[in-house]
Amino acid sequence: MTSSPSTSEAPSLREILLWPVVFLSGCLLVVSLFVLMTALLFPPDNQVDCGGKRMSGPGEVCIGGGTYSQMIEREHEGHQRRLIFGAAGFVAGGLLTGGGIFVMRAGTAKEFGSDPLRGVWLEEKGRFDAAEQWHREAIKNGRADSMIDLGRLLERRGDLDAAESAYRNASQSGVEGADTNLARLKADRRNE
Repeated sequence: MTSSPSTSEAPSLREILLWPVVFLSGCLLVVSLFVLMTALLFPPDNQVDCGGKRMSGPGEVCIGGGTYSQMIEREHEGHQRRLIFGAAGFVAGGLLTGGGIFVMRAGTAKEFGSDPLRGVWLEEKGRFDAAEQWHREAIKNGRADSMIDLGRLLERRGDLDAAESAYRNASQSGVEGADTNLARLKADRRNE
């Protein structure tokens, strides 16, 4: 059971600006993919339109556009530009979209502590300070169930007063199992 924070914080400027960036980079991704696919599916065919007339030989001259060779060269350059724009846009759009989504998932304070097992994992790896910070941030961001994990960590480190306080806060927040842990800790302290 998790409790929700009592006050709602206004979103940061980064959070406000991140959504449009991800949306626009996603649009760039889609448009550049379309351009790339059309360039790949429809390569130049060595026939040029000149005022409704199809030019297909090197000796022909278009009234307003130059020789057949010049027009074919322009068509090939345009095709190369579409390929380059499509590929570069696809890569850039993918990187921006993926990076933006990563930042939204991992970087915002509201996501901190969303994985309750992260603090436990840090504790198992022996990174007690990082685990304690993780649990405290998770509690601050509304994860009341992390109070039990924090209490267990503090108990393991020998800070029994702080552990009892964490269990008591969890019990007051209605976290399942907090009363059991609080009673066990009090019994252990009486038996010392």
